[in-house]
Amino acid sequence: MGPDERQCVWRIQEHYHEILRDGAGASAEIVCERLAKELTHLPLSVLTFLDTRARKELDELSVTELESMSSLLRSRHGWALLCIASITKNGRLREWCVHWMDSHPSPEMLPFLILRLNDWVAPIRELAKEVAARQMVPEWANAYFECLPMIRRLNKLGRRDHGPFIRSAINFLRSPELEDFRERLLSSSDADVRREVFRLSIDADPHRAAERITNVIGSRDVLIKRFAFQCFWERAELQKSPLLEMFLLDLNLVHRQQTQLIGRKQNMPLAGFYRSVIDRVLESGGQLVIDGIELPVVLLENPKGTLRAALYGLGEVGKKGDVDAVLPFLSHQNTFI
Repeated sequence: MGPDERQCVWRIQEHYHEILRDGAGASAEIVCERLAKELTHLPLSVLTFLDTRARKELDELSVTELESMSSLLRSRHGWALLCIASITKNGRLREWCVHWMDSHPSPEMLPFLILRLNDWVAPIRELAKEVAARQMVPEWANAYFECLPMIRRLNKLGRRDHGPFIRSAINFLRSPELEDFRERLLSSSDADVRREVFRLSIDADPHRAAERITNVIGSRDVLIKRFAFQCFWERAELQKSPLLEMFLLDLNLVHRQQTQLIGRKQNMPLAGFYRSVIDRVLESGGQLVIDGIELPVVLLENPKGTLRAALYGLGEVGKKGDVDAVLPFLSHQNTFI
């Protein structure tokens, strides 16, 4: 966690204490708005830290005191106060907050409801699980997608087996009617969400797996590429598609050499393949975009990277007779090549 996130956590605590000091007056709604803004910008990956810190540093608040602020809780940004109250060390208050999340549902509160799935008090855990299950409806799909990284990490936090809940949430997010959500979130600015949705999209629609993997071949996100290759490696039907050529020309050494194993099983002339790629570059004056080329478009978008991978590949599978294919590139302007 960086200094910006730590500052954000500090401001959240300050806003919460300010509301407790001033009560539920008009100024409290302004502070609630500030609190909501901070929570909206706080990465969900930091919530576990906030949850732990809150138990140690937030002032006590009773159920009666929070009930007296019910009009504030119902205001536009009142959900923010409720969320912070739900992570204090008062067990009765946390339980009351979960009941409020059930009777006054709001997608903004879902991350804090998921935190309570791992509460150290068993009845609160069970209550939170029931409430979260009731909120698995299409209207909440976007919130659930954004919380998917949190949901996946639940089992790592301990206290109970969250497997059944995790599976039900994933099955919900795989449903066909949520295809538009998955499509949109594949380009999410949140890397964790983007990765989780990519995994989910592959599982939800296996027939489009090759298309999905092709779209991320050129991605700079190492984890997405690693998962894409894992899918390719594990599914025989994908190994007969153009993906085979793509991964043979992957700059990642492990991906490339494992794909060579698949090529050998298919009796593919690997040295000939790499030489054909190199020859096409020579014929086209250093560019891969030439008429009638058979390589997938995604490889044409990075001709130098594809050439480097072909040279690496030929070095890995070729013989002495293939030296002539690489000699013309000794004076290439690209240092790597």
